Amino acid sequence: MSKVKKRAKPKVDFERRITTWIGRLHELYGEIQDWMREHPDWVSTLTETPQRREEILERAKIAPRFVPVLTLVKGRTTVQFVPNALWVIGANGRVDIASRNRVYILVDRAEDDAAARDWQIVIPENRKILLPFDRAALSLLLSGQ
Repeated sequence: MSKVKKRAKPKVDFERRITTWIGRLHELYGEIQDWMREHPDWVSTLTETPQRREEILERAKIAPRFVPVLTLVKGRTTVQFVPNALWVIGANGRVDIASRNRVYILVDRAEDDAAARDWQIVIPENRKILLPFDRAALSLLLSGQ
């Protein structure tokens, strides 16, 4: 009887992935803040919150870190970009975009940390629909669409 060799699981450098994730979030928020120049009546604020607990991190005994949160405010209207998860099937991280009326899902569809960012909005009512997140998409979000 021959022995079946098990494929070795690649080691995950959790700390590097989390550090890269935080860097990608700062890049995303920096780009959004640049786009906000077209919306001078909105105020943007960058804060931090503890990283959401993810099962994979708990199993690896990795303590949550602080991740950036971007809040956009105009009068009583608030749009907030909150990191939800780094380990997401089919994506390289997820950010929830919460407004008064609804929550959108923003995912980075880049193959890995080295690839160019590919932020896409997922429509919650039909998760098969992905739309590029760009300046025009942000303007639609701010207009309450």
